[in-house]
Amino acid sequence: MEERRSAEAMEASVLESGIVSSGEGLAHVKVRRYDPTAGGQPSYDEFDGIPFADRSVLDVLHSIYQERDPSLAYRHVCTKGFCGSCMLVVNGLPVLACQYPALADMTIEPHPKFPVIRDLVVGLGLDVAEGRKDAVIVGDAAAGSSAEAVSAVGSRADIDPKACVHCQDCVAVCPVGVYSFVSKRVKVIDPDSCLGPSCNMCVDTCWKMAIKMVPRGNHDLQYPIG
Repeated sequence: MEERRSAEAMEASVLESGIVSSGEGLAHVKVRRYDPTAGGQPSYDEFDGIPFADRSVLDVLHSIYQERDPSLAYRHVCTKGFCGSCMLVVNGLPVLACQYPALADMTIEPHPKFPVIRDLVVGLGLDVAEGRKDAVIVGDAAAGSSAEAVSAVGSRADIDPKACVHCQDCVAVCPVGVYSFVSKRVKVIDPDSCLGPSCNMCVDTCWKMAIKMVPRGNHDLQYPIG
């Protein structure tokens, strides 16, 4: 649990890239907007002067919604990194908004794997959303998703096949379907969708410690963990 709560692993890659201010300041935030029911094409709204120091991406979205644009649609439930409902993409990297640290310059988009309902709200499916009361619910699911490519920067989860006992716990907890049970084996089938250290639910759940974070740019599935 300490690994998920620590921002060190999440901040390492973005600090190295030079896009995080080391001091207090105001962020420039670009947010993808889209309402499939209204027709037209996706567009981006830009917001300047948003406080971001020591805040999460979700905190920044709250500020935009409460102080700048109450029409912005986004989703959150637990705010603790457990439910996975606040998944989105920040500067091309899939993350949980409630756990990922806000940056000085951000482009925020919906997770590209799921159909867009409106703005940053995506259709999660009944198997994920059933029984929850979402903090922001907008309209009905409609076709449309972000066409932005997933960044190769950062980390993603992968399995050590020598340690895995194929119990399927990771399949059950992953909010974006990174894993699947295929031919009596648990396999990584969608590494690009992984929310990385901002989620970490599969790593925390794996009682055999067979799952670790690896460089996102490596697409060799079942990465050999030393």
